[in-house]
Amino acid sequence: MQLTGAEIIIECLKEQKVDTVFGYPGGAILNVYDALYKHSDEIQHILTSHEQGASHAADGYARATGKVGVCLATSGPGATNLVTGIATAYMDSVPVVAITANVGKPLLGRDSFQEVDIAGIVMPITKHSFIVKDITMLADTLRKAFYIAKSGRPGPVLVDVTKDVTAATYEYSVRRPATINREVETIRKEDLETAAQIADVLGNRAAASAYRNRASKVRKAVHATFFNSNDNSYVNGYPSYLAIALMVDLPPKHLQAKVWKRLEQEVLVKRKGHFWGGITAGSFLLHTLLDNHRNDLIFEMATKEDFPGWGDMLKHGNGTFFEDWQCRGSGLHSSYLYIGSWFIEALGGIRRPEAGYKEFSIEPWITKGGPKQVRSYYNSLYGKIVSDWTLEAGVLKMEITIPANTTAVLKLSGIHPATLKEGETAWKEAEGVSLYSQKRNALSLALQSGTYRFSVVMDEGR
Repeated sequence: MQLTGAEIIIECLKEQKVDTVFGYPGGAILNVYDALYKHSDEIQHILTSHEQGASHAADGYARATGKVGVCLATSGPGATNLVTGIATAYMDSVPVVAITANVGKPLLGRDSFQEVDIAGIVMPITKHSFIVKDITMLADTLRKAFYIAKSGRPGPVLVDVTKDVTAATYEYSVRRPATINREVETIRKEDLETAAQIADVLGNRAAASAYRNRASKVRKAVHATFFNSNDNSYVNGYPSYLAIALMVDLPPKHLQAKVWKRLEQEVLVKRKGHFWGGITAGSFLLHTLLDNHRNDLIFEMATKEDFPGWGDMLKHGNGTFFEDWQCRGSGLHSSYLYIGSWFIEALGGIRRPEAGYKEFSIEPWITKGGPKQVRSYYNSLYGKIVSDWTLEAGVLKMEITIPANTTAVLKLSGIHPATLKEGETAWKEAEGVSLYSQKRNALSLALQSGTYRFSVVMDEGR
């Protein structure tokens, strides 16, 4: 059937199952808006107050629905106003198709009113950009734009159509959208385990079992490739490689204790207690130790005053982080900032929960030979969490703040529970405090919102 270019654009949107578009009309794109109006019962147009809003809305729509977001804009400033939203979609791999109208073909490149090379402008921030100057290419170009936006790594595509093309007529026939088969070259064990958890939630036991079996095969293959049986290490035996293997649960159960022993030897003996890792690998090392409560190893590395270490940076007169262990480059860098999480989570004991801080725990690491005073806080979405403590003459004093509308569990070990007080009274009489669990010289208390001041005698045999 014979349709105008504007009508072909609308029909191609319907082919792709588009039911919502965002935009702001202007002179060059009026033919498209006229055609869109005739199909308002099939495609909802959301009018934004600015074209930039249209591109951001299309980006947000795609993120929320999983569909391709579509935005419309006229030539010149209308088109250039889309740029920030298109760049956002490109950086975050969001499928968006931006359709703009330009001046007529005879006016291109002549500095015409509201004429700009938008296809060229967005080239660095799109997967592809087209300019359609021939109506015979219009439908196929739009179909290709949607395919490119959705396939591989998703992203934005721009189609610029000259105004004379939107007014011309050409034969149009409906086509089914091309099927996109996702191709993944690398399947991670963690991805398979996540898929298994999703299948569990959906009640699909067969799929969950299949994913876990596949994850097990991947784990065994990776272990067989990188494990050194002669010294129970991975790759070249560096601490970070051992930590990564333990983090992803790579060693079989009968080898896990041996790999941990190897990591201890690598840190304490071979590296003489020094931190041995760079920007990325070092983060894996520290967080593996932190998540497994190996604060003894972290403390050993954190307190070293010679190279390589944080103490060596302090000796160079810097109160901030250098770019590398040799104290070169930037003197205000985030390279080795991850030690800060240990200060908060271990020394302060403000442990990060699985989700949010509506419920969390405070479990400070207090040991002989360790710090005697700690002041820590974390600004959560619910408010400021505080964990300050001092250890003097065998008595632990703590000040804890739990934000409004949250609860926490305070976990203390190596104490004499009978001596625990909140303020001047026994903890059992304190408002907002209740027993969570108790085992010999370890006590856990459930705390409601508020500020508490605890004191307790430590067990000298802890």
